[in-house]
Amino acid sequence: ITMYLQLVLAALLALSGVAGHASQAQDSSAHQQRVVPAVAGTSLGIPNPPSAPADGLSLKKLAIVVPPVGPSDPVAAPGGPLEPQAAAGEVVADKLVAPKRVESEVVRTVGFQTLGVTWPETAKVGGLGGQVRTRTAGKWSKWVNLEPTDSAPDAGTPDAARAVRAGTDPVSIGNADAVQLAFNASPKGGPKGMSLALIGSAEKPASGGLAGSSSGIQTTAPATGQAAIQAVAYSTALVQAAGAPTVISRAEWGAPPQGCTPDVASTLVGATLHHTADPNTYANVAQAEQQIRNDAAYHINSLGWCDLGYNFVVDKWGNIYEGRANSLTQPVVGAHAGGFNTGTVGVAMLGTYDALPSAATQRSVAAIIGWRLGAYGADPSGSMTYTTGDGGVGVRYKNQTVLLPRVFGHRDVWFTACPGNGGEAALPNIRAMAHSLAGPLLAKFNPVGQVDAVTSPGPGLVTARGWAIDPDTSSPIIVQMYVDGRANALTWANAPRPDVGAVFPAAGPNHGYTLTVTTTPGPHTVCLFAINIGPGTSGPLGCRAVNVATSNPFGAIDAVSRAGTGKVTASGWAIDPDTSSPIQVQMYVDYRANAAALADHPRPDVDVVYPAAGLNHGYTLTMQSTPGAHTVCLYAINTGPGISRQIGCRVVTLS
Repeated sequence: ITMYLQLVLAALLALSGVAGHASQAQDSSAHQQRVVPAVAGTSLGIPNPPSAPADGLSLKKLAIVVPPVGPSDPVAAPGGPLEPQAAAGEVVADKLVAPKRVESEVVRTVGFQTLGVTWPETAKVGGLGGQVRTRTAGKWSKWVNLEPTDSAPDAGTPDAARAVRAGTDPVSIGNADAVQLAFNASPKGGPKGMSLALIGSAEKPASGGLAGSSSGIQTTAPATGQAAIQAVAYSTALVQAAGAPTVISRAEWGAPPQGCTPDVASTLVGATLHHTADPNTYANVAQAEQQIRNDAAYHINSLGWCDLGYNFVVDKWGNIYEGRANSLTQPVVGAHAGGFNTGTVGVAMLGTYDALPSAATQRSVAAIIGWRLGAYGADPSGSMTYTTGDGGVGVRYKNQTVLLPRVFGHRDVWFTACPGNGGEAALPNIRAMAHSLAGPLLAKFNPVGQVDAVTSPGPGLVTARGWAIDPDTSSPIIVQMYVDGRANALTWANAPRPDVGAVFPAAGPNHGYTLTVTTTPGPHTVCLFAINIGPGTSGPLGCRAVNVATSNPFGAIDAVSRAGTGKVTASGWAIDPDTSSPIQVQMYVDYRANAAALADHPRPDVDVVYPAAGLNHGYTLTMQSTPGAHTVCLYAINTGPGISRQIGCRVVTLS
């Protein structure tokens, strides 16, 4: 599949939680069931699908009636017969099997693999307590909760404008031949206008992808009623380093036509991880594609969204499927996390992930996230501030700015179990892999430059010169200096550098910097960093070693000798870098101060090496002492900043 990276630079939008539902098992006593065939609900007062399903897809619906139950209504004996169906095209849940529980007739589902329950958007369903169970090969499953979907469009989007129904998430029932519904019993009955949507499609030949080995995959639901996925080893890597990962296109998996055209954001700033909360019992790629196809049809034709809510789907073998149209090349706004859809890419793992996703699934989730975020300069290992919209019922944050990791789980922004405990636990690993895979893309957004020189122009001073440019702007950027690993100073890289402008004409000529700071005398390591603007990350321009000049006086002893009987003479030179005037030199004999004099004699040889100090910095001192061996030391007396320093010592014997 040919894909193109968008390296479009744009300002962040004011950005506006996501799919998956937690299943819960509940056993109910089996009793004799009468099977009711599913029929098209075209005259039941239920809105017809906003658009017809695609070829090869079938959508049927039954009106759901939950009659009022009085406190004195008799509870049916287990195994008793069901009441007759109330009317053609209806499924009636009027079998009171417990004081607060009613069950429906059995609905035949041959030819359908997915179901969902929908209701008018204004209906109150807080006490609905819907559940479903399926019959396969004569055996009934446990009851599974039918909870309202935790996916939603952002307010003001085409998805929100087109949506005509609220409902549950789609539930995959595979090859079950019948289903039964149950609800909480109440004196008021269930909400009006509920509908059971049944979606089916033919299992097509696999489009490609890796089916993987079934070794290590647990397909039998554990005690919680949710299947678990274990790690699976694969010999074929799906991730192409520094390139686009392999993706199964919409055409290949048979996506239904869109109901409308979704919005497109100006950029991508983050990614949301989901699971679809379906069973993990799909056995091959063809069945995975069928499940995605049916989910998309439910989103479009039952809930009324523009398209499948997710931008991408990844199966348990690590195959990546293109979800919303154009998500490969544009920041298409999904309907996966209401309030958090705009500017984020929604990636759903197909199935339920209470256990860790397989290694292949994690790699592929990281690959598609790293590739899409990297194209917009967003580091998957970083964090972001995100301004939300309303988001709807279930969202944790409404109309506020929150700090989030760039790659976050659905439950981090919605009150939901999605992406499952295993999916949430995998997030740190997914972030790290996505960061590594996005590296070559992110580098294109990072600032560039160099350090031309680092010098010590004077005592306690260090100066760095060079240039820096951020490819996202022609404006100057900030350069920061670190001395021995500690931040020290900032400056703008805004000085004229026509040589740099000739190489980077789009940036302009003014990107040079000169930065001078004070530090202690002696050796130091000086590093310069360019501060990023927009997409990308700040980074080092280079490091240099420098020996910073001291502000203390310094000098030399040329000679110490006898000067007649009982006398010692010392000569040399001394300079204080804080002044060009002569400074005092003091002589110590056997560590006792003895005499002092100005270092004010002409020393042209010293002037050649230290021209700023001037010509007159030589000294000669003669002192009286006793016969015998003596230690003679000379000290330069400090002027201004700094301290007096020893110039040196010599041993001399007097007669």
